[in-house]
Amino acid sequence: MSLHIRRCAALLFATITATTLAGAAAPATAEPDGVGVEIQDEQLPEPSAACSTADTAGKRIPMTTADGRPYLVYVPKGLTGPAPLIVAVHGGMSSPDKFAGETGFDGYAESKKFIVAYPRGPKQETGGYGGWDWAKGSADVTFLRNVITGVANTYCVNPKRVHMVGHSNGGQITSRMACDSAGTIASAATFASYFPGGYDCTPSRKISFAVMLSANDVLTWQAGAESNRDMWRMHDACGAKTTETGYQVKNGESYACADGSEVVYRLYQDQPSPDQAHNWPTPTGNPSWNADIFNRMWKLFVDNQL
Repeated sequence: MSLHIRRCAALLFATITATTLAGAAAPATAEPDGVGVEIQDEQLPEPSAACSTADTAGKRIPMTTADGRPYLVYVPKGLTGPAPLIVAVHGGMSSPDKFAGETGFDGYAESKKFIVAYPRGPKQETGGYGGWDWAKGSADVTFLRNVITGVANTYCVNPKRVHMVGHSNGGQITSRMACDSAGTIASAATFASYFPGGYDCTPSRKISFAVMLSANDVLTWQAGAESNRDMWRMHDACGAKTTETGYQVKNGESYACADGSEVVYRLYQDQPSPDQAHNWPTPTGNPSWNADIFNRMWKLFVDNQL
């Protein structure tokens, strides 16, 4: 079998598998009239004098948007003023608590002093877990905008420091938010995800973005991730590649782009199994890999604010 045929077969397999397991885009659904506060494509206002910096006592607290859709919020100890907000989006067949426990986002928030929001996907999947509709104009886009607004209405959020991180299907809706809410999202990053919706991606500005995956991830094929990387390189009018290194990094790339934006691509070495390759590495099971992902994403976020 020729290399070209093998690649086509692998891409077809990855697409079918990802559609089944990572959550495909369902037809877009409209948000009910008058429900929620959609912030459109604009930067959050400066926090009010009454905003809270109180921590959540080491717990994730439940919150809801105006239409009753749930999300969790974690606020670390020691905030002294407006803090960055990271919206951490779980993948298909997952949940906010599961994703938070697997990634260790709470602990990283404590060390870097940022607020984390964990929204819950609404699509019913195997085991009752929720996935995301990443189609342009979907109700999930409005929901995530409302999550950002809801957190900022209570806690002291730095409007220049709202970022998103998504895993697998959560990376697809993260990509959609970067396409459609670049005036709100300062920068974004995905792990083990690709974005078939690039044909209708029209960001309002150059937005920095990171794409990361493992080489033997059978659900997120390298060609799809590279296509996502190249989509952002095109949108951001990027220059030449700079090579990066890191823990288990097989191919590390960064691109300096127009208006000070940046695109990062990190392909990690093969993992012991395809499941391990697709899953976010836990801080206990593979702490060095987990740290490399977090630290590179955080550097992107620190360097690329609104």
